Amino acid sequence: MSEAPSSRSASDRAEQSPKSLVVAGVRYSRRRERPAFFARSGAWLYDVRFPDGEQMRIRPSESRRYDDLTGDALPDGFELIAETIRPGSRVFIAGAGTGLAGDIVAHIVGASGGVVTVERDGESVRYARKRYARPNVSVEFASGAALQGEVEGSFDVTISLCPLASAMDCKAIQAKLELLRVLRPGGRLIAPIEDLSEAPRRHRIGWFAWVSRKDAPPPDER
Repeated sequence: MSEAPSSRSASDRAEQSPKSLVVAGVRYSRRRERPAFFARSGAWLYDVRFPDGEQMRIRPSESRRYDDLTGDALPDGFELIAETIRPGSRVFIAGAGTGLAGDIVAHIVGASGGVVTVERDGESVRYARKRYARPNVSVEFASGAALQGEVEGSFDVTISLCPLASAMDCKAIQAKLELLRVLRPGGRLIAPIEDLSEAPRRHRIGWFAWVSRKDAPPPDER
C-alpha cells in the first residue's frame, strides 16, 4: 500500500522495532538479523503467533507496515477520513494494506454496516484476516478490479488509500469511474488528492479528497 511520506525511514523504524512483544494476544518474535547489507535497508523478519495458535512470518518494509510493530500503518490524514464514516454504512477500501484501516472503519459502521477491503499483497491479506478478524469485514486478495462483480449503488463510501491506478490496477480515470459506479446516489468517493485534483466540487481531507456521486436522474430524463 503506498502511503504519504513518513518522517522515519524504513531503517529507522527497523532499528526501533522491538525484538519480541505481545499485542492483543498476538506474539511477535524478531528473528536473527539478516546480514548487514540487508539490515541497513530495514529488512527484518518476524515470526507471528496468533491467539488461536496459527503462525506466519512477516517481512515489514517501507510499503508493508505493521501497526503493532511501528505504529505507522495508516496514511497521513486517515483520521479525517474516519470521521466522515457513519454507522450502518457499507464501505469499500482499495489498497487496504495490513488491515488496520478496515478494522477502524468496521468498528465505526458497526454490526449494521459492512466493509469490503482489497489488497494485492498476499502477506498483508493473510495477516489482516487473522489480526483484524471481524464478522462485518471481508478481506480479499485482489485489486480494485474485483468491483466488477458488484452491482451499481452497492456502497455508501468507496476509498482508495493509494493512487487509483495502483489500487485498481487500471488507468486512473477508469478506476474513478468504477468507484463512482458502485456508489449509491449521493455516496462519496475518497482518494488521494492528486487523483481527484480535476474533479468538480472536490473537497479536501488532509492528503485525500472526496467527491459525491450525483443523484440519478428520473427515468424519463435518462
